Amino acid sequence: MKFQVKIHLFLLLLCLLLNSVFSLRGSSTKSQSNVSNKVQTELSQSYYANMWKTLFTVPRIHACSKTRLIRRIRHELLSEMNSSNKGKKRPFWWVKQWGYGQTAYLFDFIDPVLQIKAAAEFKLVYKAIQSFPQVDSAYPDPYDFKALISKDNINLTKKMIKRLKLFTQNFDETIYNVSLNAVQIRKAISTFKWTSDLSNPNYPAKFVSKYDMNYDGRLNFRELILGSIYHNQQLVGLPEPLCSFCYFEIGKIIDAIFLYLDCDNDGYLSAEEIWSNLPKLSRPTQQWNLFSFGIDDNIRTASINDFILKNSHSKDGYISRREFRVGLLLGFWDRQTEPTKIVENDSRNLKKLRWKENHMIDVALYNFYKKKMRQEFFKK
Repeated sequence: MKFQVKIHLFLLLLCLLLNSVFSLRGSSTKSQSNVSNKVQTELSQSYYANMWKTLFTVPRIHACSKTRLIRRIRHELLSEMNSSNKGKKRPFWWVKQWGYGQTAYLFDFIDPVLQIKAAAEFKLVYKAIQSFPQVDSAYPDPYDFKALISKDNINLTKKMIKRLKLFTQNFDETIYNVSLNAVQIRKAISTFKWTSDLSNPNYPAKFVSKYDMNYDGRLNFRELILGSIYHNQQLVGLPEPLCSFCYFEIGKIIDAIFLYLDCDNDGYLSAEEIWSNLPKLSRPTQQWNLFSFGIDDNIRTASINDFILKNSHSKDGYISRREFRVGLLLGFWDRQTEPTKIVENDSRNLKKLRWKENHMIDVALYNFYKKKMRQEFFKK
């Protein structure tokens, strides 16, 4: 027994010694620090193993199994996502189904509070940029493909010729006529104080190129609203004069929701915090109720996890205030915009496929419990 105590004390002292050595070496590399932490953790666990047997009724390996399992699943999903993005990426590979998939049920629930407000702000942004002139003598439109087609393209770069071909293949006059060009985008970036690179005179063209999904050299309703959110992620929610048309009004409401849900005030939300407290959101209707089956026995927890997985970047398994704000706006962009208009109703979000009986019954959840109860019923 005395020998075991001496061994444990020796391991503890060795752990402290390693900690001192690595902390004194200010020039240690990141890999050395990781090795130090790993060794310290292993030694500490070895030292406390016998104490755990006395203090707890369940072995630690079982107590931590859920956390380890969730971490493992998340790492596997991230690995799959990264491997699918390797090699030649498809155009606009970074655009996700922010408002669809499992997370669609979360947006169905929040729609009665934020849907109309989001659509209204989208319209304001588009209308403001649309009011700018499309011609500026100081900055000719670099993607005026209609003019380029009529000219000798011998002086065009290969990249521009490729874009010109895509323009002729995908041209839709109805969409083109309501879209915004690089001249208007240039004016918007400077006037609204959007994110910009002042040293790059081609920045407006770069902006258009990044969000021009139909390759017509302009930004339609859907493309422009995506750019206004995704491009300004660090600015979204700021008031004037810091930033104009940066979704300040709806951002205030989204922030209020976030701060209510963030019970520990650490600036991050977990799926558990959202799932436990979002049912308390005051909604003007009982339709599309994600929590209609309660929060303890419900298959819809995946909708919250899907939202976090799609929008979390700063902390594994959590979502920050900014990510929450941007994630909701991107979800509404996905559901409430089309190339020629901002959608202010449910004609695009596919709710009718997910809900029945006046939008009170979750179709998939109903079928799940019906199958489950049938199996239990016939066992008797």
